[in-house]
Formats: sequence, C-alpha cells, structure tokens
Amino acid sequence: MARLLVSSIVREASPLEISGYLYTVDVDECAVRERTPFIEAPLRDLDPNPRGGMRGARGIAVDGDDVYVANFSAVYRFDTQWRCQGVISHPGCADIHEIAFHDGSLWVTSTRNDTLMRFDREGKLRARIKLRDTVRLSDGLPDSIPHPVDGIDIRDPRTHEKAQYDFLHVNSLAFAPDDSLVVSLGQMATAEGPQSRLVRLHPNGGSELTSELKGATVPRHNALHLQDGSLLFSDTPRGELVCLDSEAGTELDRISIGAGYLRGLAQLEDGRIAVGAQQRIALVDARTKEPPQFIRLSHDPRESVHSIAVLPLEFAGLPECLYPLA
Repeated sequence: MARLLVSSIVREASPLEISGYLYTVDVDECAVRERTPFIEAPLRDLDPNPRGGMRGARGIAVDGDDVYVANFSAVYRFDTQWRCQGVISHPGCADIHEIAFHDGSLWVTSTRNDTLMRFDREGKLRARIKLRDTVRLSDGLPDSIPHPVDGIDIRDPRTHEKAQYDFLHVNSLAFAPDDSLVVSLGQMATAEGPQSRLVRLHPNGGSELTSELKGATVPRHNALHLQDGSLLFSDTPRGELVCLDSEAGTELDRISIGAGYLRGLAQLEDGRIAVGAQQRIALVDARTKEPPQFIRLSHDPRESVHSIAVLPLEFAGLPECLYPLA
C-alpha cells in the first residue's frame, strides 16, 4: 500500500477558523484515510494578509522514523505514533514553504527573507545561506534592491515590511545525487516583468542559474529530482509540470495537469508523480502520458494543497489532534 502525507492551507480562513490540515491518502484506493487540523502559527491573528499569509500547514520532510511538518514559523518533528519529539524555530526563519532532510540535516526555506536555514535534528542552527548574497542573479533586476536587516524576529509580522524582505520568494529546494542543491526562486521582479528562476548551489560554494521562466504572475513552486535523473518543476500558473535536463537546465517535456495552481510534488516508488492541484491530488505517469487521475481532498474552494511526501508504512494513522509538545 502506498500512502501520501499531504499538507494544506485554507486561504481566507478567519482567525477563529482552522487554517490548515494534514491528510493521509491511500494511493491504491484513491481515497483520503485521515484528516487532522495542524498546529497554528502563534501570531497568526496579527497577519494582515487576507489570503495565505501565516495560515496553514506547510513543508513536509521524512527521515526514517521521523516526519517533519512546518507551519509559518516552526517545524515539528513527530515519531511514527505522531508524538511530537521537538519543535524547530528561529527568529530569522519565517514564512516557511518547503523543507527537506538531507545527510543528517533539516533544510528549511525561510521565504520571508530569501534565506535557506540548515538545522540538526535537535533544532540547532548549523548554517544560513542568504540567497541574495550567494546567487548570481544576472541582469534584469532593479538597480537597487532593499536588503533585509538582521537581528529582528521575522516570525512577528509587526517587525518588518514584507516587500523589503521577500524579494526572491525562495520557496523550495531539491538535492541532486551529486549533493548539489537546486533552489526555486518562485517570483522575483525584473525589468521584463515577474520571473521564476532555478539556481544550483554546489557543495564547494559555487552557484549558477539553471533555468529561467518568464511570466510568473503567481509564484512557481517545487523542484524535484526524478528517479531517471531529470529535474521536474511545477509551472504553477500554467498548470503544467516542466521536465528539465538536470545539468543543462534545458526543457525536455511538459505535462499538462488540466488544473490550475500546482503546488506540492512527490514521486512514488512506481515512478508516478503526485502533484497538488488546489483541493485535489493529481497522479501522473510521465512515461505513458495518460490523463491524470485525481483524488479529491476537500470541497472547500479556499483550501489548497501545499506539500506532499510519501509516508512510510510504519507510521500510524493520524490522530484527531496533534500536540506541539511531547
């Protein structure tokens, strides 16, 4: 039996409403098994954004018998019985989108300030990569880009102006077999209009532009290295998956999902791809090009999939309530 763990955001949820859920999905039966409200961000009632903002459940990462799930400002580590084993949070890390576990470390996209954070299992900060300093962004950017100021708690929306801190919209990451790291810059302003870019960070510290897509009317999301070595990228506004040559970054193929706003991406052991499409999961076989198979999670038009991960069979079913402390 193949199972998926799926997180969601309920856009426009009022401060008194649940703003995000975790789901388990039985892929073989194409059915939702459990749904549980996720832990809310502490300062969510201060968020002025009427849509996504500080709402919802965010990135998911699996490390053996542990699963990590994020909200806006923290990452929670659960064991196979869904007991919380720890909480990872940092004043310089907020508006978390995707997360990944790699080589003993948890990598977190701090989208609010264009930063990647690397933590150990216990939550100690081991490295911080400021993408504005690290990545060669090439031409087409405004002459002057405001640079975020260190030393404030960006988990608190009262401490800063979002537009000055979130310029690149660093929203996902994917490790390649050679340990290089592909990072999605989901939406950035250029002289030619909003663009999305993929950049590669090498273990030796170098970086390079991998791919550039124009017309990012909304942020593009999710990069994923596939079993065949290629790189998959969600073209969110067009409702398509883009298959790229992992090294050259050239486009190899596009797969239409037939639904808008794609977010959340995972590959099953049988090679199929699971991608979030608003309130549904689409299962796609890139080899056969057959129409996607959809699994509906919710009938709430405000709800949208955020992240997807393959859940090991050792994990119990979700409880009715998740507690933030063990």
